[in-house]
Amino acid sequence: MHITYLQNHFRLYTAQTFDQSDTTIQLKKHPKTTLIQNLVIQEYLSNYLDELQKNVYRTKDRTTVGSLFTKTFSRLPLAAFVSMSAFDKKMVFSLAKCYLISQYEGENWVPLFRLEDVEWEPRPITGTDSWRDDAINKVFSELIDPILTKVAQLTNAPRRMLWDNFAVVLKDSYQNKLPNPMNKQAFEDFRYIFEEVIPHISGIKIKPKRTSCCLAHNIRRTNATIREKLEEAKKDTAVKIFCRDCPLTRKKEEKIKESPI
Repeated sequence: MHITYLQNHFRLYTAQTFDQSDTTIQLKKHPKTTLIQNLVIQEYLSNYLDELQKNVYRTKDRTTVGSLFTKTFSRLPLAAFVSMSAFDKKMVFSLAKCYLISQYEGENWVPLFRLEDVEWEPRPITGTDSWRDDAINKVFSELIDPILTKVAQLTNAPRRMLWDNFAVVLKDSYQNKLPNPMNKQAFEDFRYIFEEVIPHISGIKIKPKRTSCCLAHNIRRTNATIREKLEEAKKDTAVKIFCRDCPLTRKKEEKIKESPI
């Protein structure tokens, strides 16, 4: 159940489950496979973002590309945290044997992770704090922080925006993607990551409601059909263009409520 759950909800595959899945057939059309540790190399990551900008996001705004890349990419390493909190198993892996594989649903980029030689270390009866710290710090120090830092440098995306993106996905994973409602341990893991680890690593204190826009509306406007744009012109549907938790959505909703009409 553990591996299957991570596969279905976080697109995390081991070498064995990947080879046994139907995903291999789907990937024949889009065979791009990337060694994860290459993404922390600035030139390599820049070229990777160039490809996404041209073939997926189709926008001239580089900041939008950086933001949406981190929002999508952040869903993948969170499997390590969910494994820890929901299944009491620490994911032991090496970035030298970890791959990002591009997959598409229509025109949407929905990449997956493939891990080679992964091991699952059970939560110990004693020394759980150090066990948890090791599980969390490895993912942040080797993966999340280096990539978010490089993306900010390459795209001029504010670091606050990128860390907000990660925090939103983290919050959604713990609130909506655990196999069971958050128990005491899972809640404490989430609180620890959200309130202590992220501020310590990033130097940014994340607020319960995000304060930055991820710029996804730039892509939605670009991809909107002529019919959709005409319909939008007939009635006020601007709020729907933005993400549910976007601060711009809240501002627009407040204006609508304040309107005397």
